[in-house]
Amino acid sequence: MQGFFQKIIAFFMAIGVFFTGLFGWNKKPADPATEPTTVIEQTTELETQTQPDVPASNIVYQAHRGLSSSYPENTLAAFRAAGENGFGCIEVDPAVTKDGQVIVIHDRTVNRTCRNPDGTSPAAASAVSDMTYEELRLLDAGIFKGEAFRGEKIPLLIEALSLARDYGMKVKIDNKVENFSAAERESVFAAVTGFEDTAEFTAKTLTYARAVLEQFPASSLHYDGPVTAQILTELAGICPKERLTVWLPLDTPGTAWSTLPKADSESCALVKNYARLGLWILTLPAELETAAEYGADIIETPGDLLPAPTA
Repeated sequence: MQGFFQKIIAFFMAIGVFFTGLFGWNKKPADPATEPTTVIEQTTELETQTQPDVPASNIVYQAHRGLSSSYPENTLAAFRAAGENGFGCIEVDPAVTKDGQVIVIHDRTVNRTCRNPDGTSPAAASAVSDMTYEELRLLDAGIFKGEAFRGEKIPLLIEALSLARDYGMKVKIDNKVENFSAAERESVFAAVTGFEDTAEFTAKTLTYARAVLEQFPASSLHYDGPVTAQILTELAGICPKERLTVWLPLDTPGTAWSTLPKADSESCALVKNYARLGLWILTLPAELETAAEYGADIIETPGDLLPAPTA
């Protein structure tokens, strides 16, 4: 009887070995050195999504407030990251301090993007124009984005211009300067003097466009106001096509707040008769594909889209 049971056990063990070999049961874990993991495959897919294969090799990439998707906006860290990643231009937002220094910060107050050295928020409604440059330099402009950026300071405009020049990038100065007082505007113009090869101003009206070109006759000009054939004709009359960029908002979440008509094939074709075409603000590969179809010469992105690496 004992021999009989031993034969039965041997029979079932043989069956188990057979099916193990056939179906791969109890298969050894994959060797990570030879087989990619699911995480690596997902990362590769994500990189493919952010680097679409579109005919966009001639499109210039402009970094919105620097590489602000990953770095604290309007800081040297964000501008340096744009340079390291091959951007051709950075967009910056000048402001003038109480003592007349021209710095780079977007908001009227420091509260959103700045913290005290201990990480606490500044007092309510701390206006940039009510603070001196030295007072502003005491604030930390990086912590709000993460501890890795602790120690970043609000930069001077001339620091941003100098860094951009070192990387061969242009600096597009936001149209907010158009709303400055005459004294504040003169301070910005003075800061730009000496950087005419790097700085480019943005206008939303013909009046301010003329004022910029009167101050810097050889400057490249950006225009992001209302677009009509008449306005484009007048712009072309004061700035040659190779130095004029007209911006249209692409229909994206980043331009939802804008009341200007969104870009379409007709308006883009009209612009390209008079100027280089700029489209803002793009974050998705599909938006870049649309921009390429519209013939964009330059696009603005916070950094969600990156230029293709150069050889």
